[in-house]
Amino acid sequence: MSSSTGLGFDTVFDGSRLTSKDWNDAAGDPLKSFGYEYETSGLMSGDSVDANERAFAWNDNGALASVDQDPLAWDGRLLTSTGVRDLAYDAATGRLSQAAKGSDTTSYQYDAQGNRTKSVDGSTETSYAWNGLNQLTKLDDTTFSYGADGIRTKVGSAVQNYGQDLKLLSDGETKYLWAPNGSLLAQAPLNSNSEADTQQAVTDALGSVHSVLDDQLSSVGEYSYTVFGERTLTAGANVSSIGFASEQHDDSGLVYLRYRYLDPAVGQFISVDPLVSMTLDPYGYADGNPLQMTDPLGLFSWGWEDTDNLTGGIGSVAGVIGLGATILAFTPIGAPIVGALALAVTVTTVAGVVTSAYTAARTCRSDQIPTPDCGGSVLGIGLGAVSFTKPLATSWKLATSGDSTIRASHQAVQGVAGALPLVNDFGNRAIKGAHTC
Repeated sequence: MSSSTGLGFDTVFDGSRLTSKDWNDAAGDPLKSFGYEYETSGLMSGDSVDANERAFAWNDNGALASVDQDPLAWDGRLLTSTGVRDLAYDAATGRLSQAAKGSDTTSYQYDAQGNRTKSVDGSTETSYAWNGLNQLTKLDDTTFSYGADGIRTKVGSAVQNYGQDLKLLSDGETKYLWAPNGSLLAQAPLNSNSEADTQQAVTDALGSVHSVLDDQLSSVGEYSYTVFGERTLTAGANVSSIGFASEQHDDSGLVYLRYRYLDPAVGQFISVDPLVSMTLDPYGYADGNPLQMTDPLGLFSWGWEDTDNLTGGIGSVAGVIGLGATILAFTPIGAPIVGALALAVTVTTVAGVVTSAYTAARTCRSDQIPTPDCGGSVLGIGLGAVSFTKPLATSWKLATSGDSTIRASHQAVQGVAGALPLVNDFGNRAIKGAHTC
């Protein structure tokens, strides 16, 4: 793949596993190289960025256990974040109460819904305010606004525009161009149409931006990250807001993932998962595997790397169905009560099927799981996909009706409709994977 400036990359796969992604200029000279190694299970055993290598180990539950020699401890929740922060939890609520890094300790407070309301690090205090929909509306002096579909529309006075795929198109200062897989391709000043002002992104397998290049392919920004997305290097004249997994970094250090905010310093979200009854993980990110999983909606983990295997295929389908149910759940915001009730009924129906399919699919992580269990999960996903079309049709009818107060849900439904081809694609992969059980 190459651009008009000659920037391009070559990829090498071992089966379905990406082993290298090498960026080069028009002459073929290397600019940045990413390498990946895997265990037989498919979990990543190591990666490299140019000459900088990391080694990974995993526990029996498939959660990341160490990065190089730094251990990550788990008790179902993350206890040690990237080997440098020790995390403590409130015994009564199970919520993160402290994060200690050497002699530096940060404490956290929450409201009754489980939203973080305050963090205190020595003499530095950060406050968080939330609305009745559990949306972050203020962080210290910065305010946030949201649309009827639950997606952020403003940071302070800066307007943010999103496409039907829920990727950021502009943020008040910069406009963005995206690859089909969701990785950042390029960015430019909002009001400029000059190719000379266009900057191109160099991304890894996860989509994280490691370099931003000008029109001469000279670096204007360099970045690196912990496994949970905290920036450990920000160098150069350009400070791109798009970083870890091609997601948006706020000035606060949080990563905005549509329906929730990730705190990469502690490897978890700052509010409860709206789909916690399905995921059974109120604050966790990426199901313990931030190297190969992402969570672009802040709702459930999504495996982008190895979707030909059973876990990836079935998990992805369950994710797509969950996406539909969740967006539809957010759609009635600001609409008449009758619209909300109509959607709530169909969402509840789909959510029940999705939960069953997702739970069954998770049991297929082991090769010892009998074929009927795997087949049952595929069947459940098929039923979920069929049921998924019913609320979609209902919502579409409401959204395109003459009632302008309901029309606000139109954009959200278009986003769901765009996910339907993925249901078909990942459904085929899941069925193929089931034969390996």
